[in-house]
Amino acid sequence: MNAIRRADTLVADRLRQAAAREALPGPAACATAAEAAEAISAASPHAARFRAEIAQAVAGTALALDAARPHPAEVWVGAAAAHADPTVWFEQAVVLGHPTHPLARSRGALTEAEIRAWAPEHRPRIALGLHRLPGLAADPDWPARGREGPLLPVHPWQAARHGLAAPERAWEGAAPLMSLRTVSTGRWHVKCAVDLQLTSAVRHVTPAAIHN
Repeated sequence: MNAIRRADTLVADRLRQAAAREALPGPAACATAAEAAEAISAASPHAARFRAEIAQAVAGTALALDAARPHPAEVWVGAAAAHADPTVWFEQAVVLGHPTHPLARSRGALTEAEIRAWAPEHRPRIALGLHRLPGLAADPDWPARGREGPLLPVHPWQAARHGLAAPERAWEGAAPLMSLRTVSTGRWHVKCAVDLQLTSAVRHVTPAAIHN
């Protein structure tokens, strides 16, 4: 079974499980994910969006299945070789994402090339830019600093989206963890403000999250 067919089966099965647990507009009837999505969302004003997101989930899951690699015989040795932070290997080894969410590999506005460039299951390494921004203040132990004070780590996708100038410097070899917007530098896990829809919501870094 090729990756697309397997991905479609996986997402359709998750839709059937969701329909069995929740009061959705319709039952997850039919065989394919697209048919199940159409049946579930019938008469809903959000039907078109729901069907599009299910299609994205199938495509993203297929890409993840294509990217999957066998685990090494010595997992901890392989994890240590993969990155300075061994947790990266374990986070990036998760192929299907959230165990029950039908949109586990839906990545909002990302293209296929961007998914391969930024998503953890494709095991990329990125340069996490450290930017000087007006009004930026930080505690004395803030680790991202330049010649003139604190710098803000900004995910490359977000920096390009907002047209930021080149960063003052960068943490090279950073690796995305399961949430995509959190990256490991080898020493720190940095939660970036990447306002993509991941699963069912856009995950902003809110003032409350910063406080916590």
